[in-house]
Amino acid sequence: MIGRPYLYLAGAAGLAAAVCVLSATIIERDRFKRLYEDDHQVVEKARACDVALTGNKAFELAMACTPAVKTVVAQRNAAREDTTNLKTELQRVRNGRDAAIARAEARATTQAKRTLNVQTVLDAAPRGGDGLVELSGDSLRLLDEGARPGG
Repeated sequence: MIGRPYLYLAGAAGLAAAVCVLSATIIERDRFKRLYEDDHQVVEKARACDVALTGNKAFELAMACTPAVKTVVAQRNAAREDTTNLKTELQRVRNGRDAAIARAEARATTQAKRTLNVQTVLDAAPRGGDGLVELSGDSLRLLDEGARPGG
């Protein structure tokens, strides 16, 4: 009989050890299950964020994506807006430049015509003994008309 209480105690210690091992196993299983569920939630959120990003859906993006992704998207949208504004401004400047070039070309053409008209009148005018041009009233009138726009 002396051996039996030891066996009983050994059995109780074994049972306690088995309960500890079982408890540890259950705790590990629950921890793994929580990690798996957390990973699964992360994957689902990432998929929802990808769908929101590809569909360019602001509300879904705000609900599904992390703050870091929202920040990058906001920066991208601001850069797109800046690009659009800069393209518009560039087009306005180009249009203004083209109009200025057209005005300058028109002025140069008008000035060249005036100069040619004046030179033609001066070449046709009679010269005095000293080689200087002698202008009559008609020559002056022609010079005046030639120096006017459209003349």
